[in-house]
Amino acid sequence: MRLGVLGTTLIEDDNGHVVDITKSQPRAVLALLLLSAGLPVSIDRITKVLWRDAADAPVGAENVVQGCVSQLRGALKNLHDVWIERRGPGYILHVDRSLVDVHHFRDLVVRARGEHGLERRSSLLTEALGLWRGPKALADVSYSELEPDAAALGEEYANALEDRVQADLDLGREEQLVAELVAHTGRHPGRERLRTQLITALHRCGRTSEASQTYLNYRRWLVEEHATEPGEELRRLHNDMLALPRRDESTSATSPAVTVYTSCLTIAGALPRVADLDNPLLLGVHPAPPVADDLLGADTHDVPPYVTRDIDPTLRAALRPSRFVLVVGAATAGKTRAAYQAMRTELPGHLLLAPDDKAGLTVAIDHADNLRDCVLWLDDLEHYLGRGGLTRAAIARFLTSEHHRVILSTLRSVEDTRYATPHNKELLHYAVQALKTARRVSVDRLFSPAEQRRARALAVHDSRLARSLATADRYGVTESIAAGPALYDIWRAAQAEGSEQHGAAIVTAAVNCRRAGLTRPLSRRLLIDLAEQAQREFGGLRPQPVPDQDQAWAWAAEPRLGTAALITPDGHDGGVTVFEYLVDAVTAQTPSPAIPAAGLERMLREADTEEASRIGGTAIEQGEFDIAVAAFNHAYQHQRGELGAEHPETLANRDRLAFALRTAGQPERAAHEHRAVLHARVSSLGAEHPDTLVSRNNLGVALYQAGRWSEAETELATVLRVRRRVLSDDDPEIGRSISNHASVLMDLGRWFEAERLAREAVVFRTRVHGPDDRNTFNSRNNLGLVLQALGRYEEAEAEHTTTLEARERLLRPDHPDILESMHNRATALRHLNRAEEAEQEHRQVLHRRAQTLGEHHYETIDTRIHLAADLLALRRTAEAEEVSGEAITVANAVYGPEHPYTLDAHDVHAQALAVSGKHAEAVDELTTVIDLRRRLQGDEHPYTLASRLQWAIARSQQGDQDVELLLTELHASASALLRPHHPLVRSIMQAFSSQTTPGATKDSSTGD
Repeated sequence: MRLGVLGTTLIEDDNGHVVDITKSQPRAVLALLLLSAGLPVSIDRITKVLWRDAADAPVGAENVVQGCVSQLRGALKNLHDVWIERRGPGYILHVDRSLVDVHHFRDLVVRARGEHGLERRSSLLTEALGLWRGPKALADVSYSELEPDAAALGEEYANALEDRVQADLDLGREEQLVAELVAHTGRHPGRERLRTQLITALHRCGRTSEASQTYLNYRRWLVEEHATEPGEELRRLHNDMLALPRRDESTSATSPAVTVYTSCLTIAGALPRVADLDNPLLLGVHPAPPVADDLLGADTHDVPPYVTRDIDPTLRAALRPSRFVLVVGAATAGKTRAAYQAMRTELPGHLLLAPDDKAGLTVAIDHADNLRDCVLWLDDLEHYLGRGGLTRAAIARFLTSEHHRVILSTLRSVEDTRYATPHNKELLHYAVQALKTARRVSVDRLFSPAEQRRARALAVHDSRLARSLATADRYGVTESIAAGPALYDIWRAAQAEGSEQHGAAIVTAAVNCRRAGLTRPLSRRLLIDLAEQAQREFGGLRPQPVPDQDQAWAWAAEPRLGTAALITPDGHDGGVTVFEYLVDAVTAQTPSPAIPAAGLERMLREADTEEASRIGGTAIEQGEFDIAVAAFNHAYQHQRGELGAEHPETLANRDRLAFALRTAGQPERAAHEHRAVLHARVSSLGAEHPDTLVSRNNLGVALYQAGRWSEAETELATVLRVRRRVLSDDDPEIGRSISNHASVLMDLGRWFEAERLAREAVVFRTRVHGPDDRNTFNSRNNLGLVLQALGRYEEAEAEHTTTLEARERLLRPDHPDILESMHNRATALRHLNRAEEAEQEHRQVLHRRAQTLGEHHYETIDTRIHLAADLLALRRTAEAEEVSGEAITVANAVYGPEHPYTLDAHDVHAQALAVSGKHAEAVDELTTVIDLRRRLQGDEHPYTLASRLQWAIARSQQGDQDVELLLTELHASASALLRPHHPLVRSIMQAFSSQTTPGATKDSSTGD
């Protein structure tokens, strides 16, 4: 026999049969009586639970209570020595309290806490926790007055769980505890003691890096969700856990007394003051070659004398208040040296915190709580940005002090641009938000005339400066001193020919990793695996096994010209970093990366959550959409397990996954994912929050691409209306909404409305983004499509040509945007009676789309349909029939018989049949198309009218003379929608004279 509330309410008789209480009010009364077993419960208390407000209680509420008690007595009648007694103004449940799970639980917990033996304590607590039949007490009692009781019981459970885990930890059972604690911390994310126990267990198992990452994830969650930090005990545990010294291989040769701890750089075991750190190489300044004519044996690891930069007064002034200062410039522009010199001048007495990774950054910020004036030094800031690193909350915490605090950081211009691009602003949200708080100081790569004069004055005593000034008009002085151009030439020469190709391929792989989005140290195994693809990419070398991996690796890691190596050991588990000058040089030549797909897939296997998102963004930029789907799914699933399904960052990655699905040609799956994110954001943020509007916009675009135009228009119109009301007039999201709404209006046949919005979008985006921005080109592309729909083919062709030329200037040849412009211009050319040119261009696009997107992608299908239309215009009807038939097969298999592309393919196929004299088949096919278009698009939609026109022409070719009435009806409908000179209106008029002219074929368009 059992009774209970630890889970759902429970009555189980002596035979193990469960007695169901189906109505909610008797269940609530039972819960009250069980919680107070052996003690009276007043009718007033029961009434308050059932109705809460006395005003809501019905007349005769006490009779209702009596009825509930009567039902319970019937349920308890077969239980031995259990009954309900009316006593005074209430009721009492008589029962042995040890039979009621909640009281038995509490008794076991009290006994356990009095036990000194760990085994016995663990056993009693395990028994107590085993009484729970679910994660929540009173799970089937939905009365708000009992919620505090349920919450209190949940707290008791968690406390008992923590006590049992601690007993098991004290017994040395950490190996068995890890998996259990991972589950418990997921269910109880705010229980810091459980988190502490998990970190302790991981650390004791030798999994210290996982323990540290668990701490960082928890700290990030606290900061982002609750604007607070972990407690002192947990922070101390983390600091103690990471307090093991580790020599940094890159500094040991030049400064034996320097040790880099997992947390921060120290000298002789202590944090240095700025004045004590007289070797700038330790903080990331590039080494310089030795002085060639130095006959006195000077220190060959010396750096040239510092040349005062024009920005120095500004930089030094920026360090005087407490703030976040960011020095931005190209690789080897001298930004780190300038920051070092300014810090030495302005802040010599400050303690220096120089962490070497995100984990160390967290420790440094924790440690700063106990320090006075200090500088947080973050060279190459990209390694510290993002979730778990330098966020706005972390910046605020470090700078909020009565003492003087400065965050002094450097960032390469290439990385700065990455964070500024529209796609990455959302993708790298935490980094972008942190960068907004910085006081920026920019360092030019080339020395100004004044800087060159100052350098010449010092060059008398340093031949390195003298040599670098000889090329100062082409290269920066510090760029030459760091041997950037020379190292770049060595690398490129080795790629082309000779025995060092394999070593150069390793370097190329490292450059590709950085460009793809991997920011952490790179493993040797990864770079060796990628080397073969790098050889194919640059040298045309036939892939073959690397004959001597050690020799190739040694070549890549060898310091050259007395300065840097192409790859440098990082000190993290054998990882390396690449000479960043190479990354910047390649990016300057090819802004859009072109990394082999197999390489991206291999990188993804080593990526963390944030890096996976970066790789996904790179894959989308390259048009590798399947890889983008895999990357964003990797990030989404990882964060779902780590943070929960409803966490804002989990939802953001799910949205990115849906975007990748859209671009991969899977709009229905994308719509499902976007809708799930939308529902979650409406629930947590409200319907008009900017993030909610982004989700609704994304859902609208996915529905549009799935051919569900009316649903899409509803969503997109809502987003545009709200954004116009709640956002500033120049917010880029308004331009996005205008452009997207124009696209769906076009396919809904509302072409004049679509033209008005398309022109508004072009004007808006030209003003906000500039005339050469990708967003502006997207809107110009859409305007060209609307002009085509309106039959203004010369204007459309001019718009598409202008957009194509601009895209070709900015993007790689096979970029999806270029293929889109080529496809749309070819369609305009066909309508301008230049079908041969149209066919050639559509064939090029079809070949490239089939290669990059696949045969089943909707853009590939659309191009195949238009190629069939070109062939039909050229009177190559057999080919047109074959190509359109292939399009029908693929579209029907992938998107179904009702998708607009399937209907378009049938239209062209039927026209080919009609021209070939197969009139009956054409009529049958068009009859099916018309029925579907009427149901899906409406009787008056221009595409429906065009299909009906083709049906009428095919019937007349069969000898049916009774089509004049239909043609009259079509003319009236088309004239009401369109202007008299529109091709559809003219085609109807020609049909009156028995002229068979191919009708309108829908042109492609894309949401934004």
